[in-house]
Amino acid sequence: MYVVVKIGGSLLKSIDSYIHNALKIMEVFIEKNVYPLIIVSAPKGLTDLLYEAANSDPSKIRQVEERVYELISEVDNEAFRRRIESILLKAKLILNNKKSTDQVFKPAIISIGERISRVLMEYVLDYIGVEAIGLDARDYIITDNNYLDAHIDLRRTKYRIGWVKKLLRDGTALVMEGFIGSSIEGYTTLLGRGGSDYTAVAVASILGINDVYLVTDVNGVMSIDPRIDHKAVIVRELSYDEAIVAAEHRVKGFNKKSFYPLIEYNNNIVVHVGSWNMFGTIIKKKAKTLGKPKVLGVRKSPSYMALIGGCSSNSYIVKKVLDVLLERGIGIQEIQAYSEKPLSILKVSYDELVSASRIIHREIILGEGGTPLIPLKRVVLRDTGRDYRIYAKFEGANPTGSFKDRG
Repeated sequence: MYVVVKIGGSLLKSIDSYIHNALKIMEVFIEKNVYPLIIVSAPKGLTDLLYEAANSDPSKIRQVEERVYELISEVDNEAFRRRIESILLKAKLILNNKKSTDQVFKPAIISIGERISRVLMEYVLDYIGVEAIGLDARDYIITDNNYLDAHIDLRRTKYRIGWVKKLLRDGTALVMEGFIGSSIEGYTTLLGRGGSDYTAVAVASILGINDVYLVTDVNGVMSIDPRIDHKAVIVRELSYDEAIVAAEHRVKGFNKKSFYPLIEYNNNIVVHVGSWNMFGTIIKKKAKTLGKPKVLGVRKSPSYMALIGGCSSNSYIVKKVLDVLLERGIGIQEIQAYSEKPLSILKVSYDELVSASRIIHREIILGEGGTPLIPLKRVVLRDTGRDYRIYAKFEGANPTGSFKDRG
């Protein structure tokens, strides 16, 4: 059995964190005879520095050097250290080459974070006794010529990578960079922010590997950004179509192209999203429809909310959303309901975006409030001289089964 495992950059902060992730891969997969193809992101914070170095401030390469040497300070294998230092040296040479064009040199600089990360993961796997084979993504992931936000050419990539499953054998792991590839002419290309997810899903789709694990420091896809509403909950299931729409609106920072390969190859791949503690969300071809939206994507520029989920464009849901906002005096600038995909877009003013988002999240997605009134037929008020009807609010109908949802 095979899996594709993507390790997010938020989990790669130090050599100890690389070792921790390698041990988890061994425990969760290799020891159970499940052979992983590991896709690594750049170490946390490194890509931002590299973007600055390539785009506006070449002096930032010094901070990149300091960060990298901090990472490898405990690497006692001279061969691995030389490989990393060589990647760093080439980046400095490119920055100093004034004849380099933007299209060629920017991706070559920005991509070194992932290239260093691959070498580090190879090193720590070797350190814990797992045979690791490194694959340079530029040799296998072929893209178009949109150098800074490329699309993977699935047909050409299949021709390059189709054979690598044969390398997976007892106790062996393959390691490849996410986020990067190369044009047909051989120039380094970038897949855009969040591109490692795109790499993982594309590779699994091409190779027919049925399970993909996207490992980050969050337990799954959340119903809203928790920074907007602390009542955000994990979304248990998304269909391929729902995941594609969620990615288009940058839910969880997904690259907007991440899940298109699932449709292209029509496989029954399951994508597990979460952390080593809990893979709380699964993405599969068909998912349960809840009768209400599942996710609220919130974007600030331009300011809008994206209601995402199987029934999001249903006229009943749209009317309910309008009623809820109008009751609160929140003006709606525009609403777009899409019949061909699970999506409705609501545009409100920037000043009201956060408050409107919390209201829609709690009342429409979580279903807070609006709990039923139940007549208490066995409760009698004696000697009042009046005929009372007593009702009780059933707060168990709230999302968590508690009146505390109203807090």
